[in-house]
Amino acid sequence: MKKCTLPGSLPVLVMYLLILACIPGCGRKTTEIRVTNFGAIPDDNQDDTKAIRAAIEACTKSSASKLIFEFGTYDISGIESDGRGNFRPSVVVADAENLTVEGNGAQFTGHNFSSMFHFVNCRNITLNNMYVDWSPLPFTQGRVVRADTGYVDILVENPFVAVSGLHTQAILGYDTERHRIGRRFTDHYQLDFKKTTEVVAPGIMRLFIGHLDRFAGQLPEVGTEVIARHQVYGYQSFEFIKCSDVHLENVTIYSNPGMGITGRDCSGVSLSHVKVMIRPGSGRWMSCTADATRHTSIAMDSDGPTHRAIVLFRISFVVPTSGGCVPD
Repeated sequence: MKKCTLPGSLPVLVMYLLILACIPGCGRKTTEIRVTNFGAIPDDNQDDTKAIRAAIEACTKSSASKLIFEFGTYDISGIESDGRGNFRPSVVVADAENLTVEGNGAQFTGHNFSSMFHFVNCRNITLNNMYVDWSPLPFTQGRVVRADTGYVDILVENPFVAVSGLHTQAILGYDTERHRIGRRFTDHYQLDFKKTTEVVAPGIMRLFIGHLDRFAGQLPEVGTEVIARHQVYGYQSFEFIKCSDVHLENVTIYSNPGMGITGRDCSGVSLSHVKVMIRPGSGRWMSCTADATRHTSIAMDSDGPTHRAIVLFRISFVVPTSGGCVPD
């Protein structure tokens, strides 16, 4: 039988194997790792942060890995505090390659002012089929029943309760007829104001007012519906820094104390069926307390018709969703 060879007498089989070796991912074995094997048990109301961190660490030891969550709710908290109620990122993923995180419809619930997932110097990262929410929520909503130069009192509305000791970094109006943010009613910022809320009567929470912020604006009148944002910026659901080939698919964010997804100095970022929206049936007026997504110096794709672009400097947009917060 005649031997089939290529020029130079290199056997076809050898050439075929060389071609396969040049194709990304070809021949790479993916290691499956389950978070339950590290002690992260869904729906047990216990902090799963350390277990998830341990599972991520195991993933980084493989050239290609798939981290699998079972369906249910996982509780995630910041662990290292700066002593002022602020925490470093809860789950840090550094220098990982070829990692897929399969949520299987799981929900991750954050519990303090900490970014939930922080990816840095990673390559080929895929996040699938997951939800994010926060408890307690980083804002309170209600109707103004008294207004003075130094404070406004709000009758807190469901599903919230009046709580003392919360910072008020911003106050936004809400238009109950149009079901959207009402900046024409009020849009007041006081990011560094330190005086915290007080409960002055059953269901009545006092928001103290500072006037030093350069974005301080009109204060609400009695009868206005408002959202008190206790944290505006700083803590995201997903942060990506100096990463490449990042893919998010079927990811929904209901709330977090900051922006939903941020990226800096990344390339090859794609979002498909990603939603930042008010949780259906929750009675809330807001989702994230800041932008849905924000990216700087990044090459990015989104499956929305208006968001496909190579971003050279900065882009900030709200993912179109029904029922979400839409500014005036």
